[in-house]
Amino acid sequence: MSSNKVLLLLPLSGPHREIGNNILKACLLSANEFHNSKISFYVIDTANSSLDKYALYEKFNGENLKAILGPIFFYEAKQFGALFPNTPIFTFSNNLDVNNAHVFSCGISPLDEIRTIFAYVKKHKLYDFLFLLPENELGDQLQQYINQEASKSHFNDLGEIEIVRYRSISSQNVRKFIKNSKKKAVFLIDPVVNPRDFTNIHVFTLSSSVFANQELWHGAYFAFSNEHHLQKFKDKYQRIYGNTPGILEAIGYDICNFLYDIILCEIPEDFFCSKHEGCLGAFFIKKNSGLKRKLFVRQLNNATDSDDDNQENDVNDDDGDIE
Repeated sequence: MSSNKVLLLLPLSGPHREIGNNILKACLLSANEFHNSKISFYVIDTANSSLDKYALYEKFNGENLKAILGPIFFYEAKQFGALFPNTPIFTFSNNLDVNNAHVFSCGISPLDEIRTIFAYVKKHKLYDFLFLLPENELGDQLQQYINQEASKSHFNDLGEIEIVRYRSISSQNVRKFIKNSKKKAVFLIDPVVNPRDFTNIHVFTLSSSVFANQELWHGAYFAFSNEHHLQKFKDKYQRIYGNTPGILEAIGYDICNFLYDIILCEIPEDFFCSKHEGCLGAFFIKKNSGLKRKLFVRQLNNATDSDDDNQENDVNDDDGDIE
């Protein structure tokens, strides 16, 4: 066994076992490609009700524990972050509040997506914007981000933002909202209408919504990485495992590849300044900010998702640009 240990924390049982096992497959794909015996991965089922986190700490904490990959959920990342204060933790959570000097959110943040969409609509002068948001925690978070970015970019000086909250929504209600609002841009999370049905109206959504129901979102716009190698990873994953991977699997694959480079180099001094390449594009790892990518607005076409515009976000402006 290698003296370089990495914990892989995933829900391999319980209601989220499919997600956890699919990410595990992506990590195994990375490990098989490297064929490197200098790192030993220890896979832990975070959904195991008998899991003793403190016993896990006693067993693995030490100079040979180089990193932790996972867990998926914010509250678990906070718990393990407190338990392992001296170990870099690369969590799949997209909640920016988890970030600190050693815990890094690696998911695609809705804040970064909203910021990218605002930059796009300003460039294309789509100043009147309707947001249809569910009455739940995600809707609350998105409304906070929308108000924050509208204020930061002085969007309300150019046009009008209307936010409508709903408990349940139907195709008929969406069409009525869009017709009555006379907005040029609409943001929607639930795929209850065909975006292509709305002539001269841009329908935006989150990348997670697109990849969860790709066949229902043709014509929709979303913020995503300007990747060049994602299809290659998808084809390889599908050929080996028989199913199409999602974004979390791609993130797991990228971070595993990244860990091989970093651990074998014993985490160089320029760790937080270096650009790293992945199937989701180039990225930086930033203390207190997590994994930072440049996002671009894309439109999902019938055949494939392709670049609609090279309008990128400015998420790295305070931390250093990706070139």
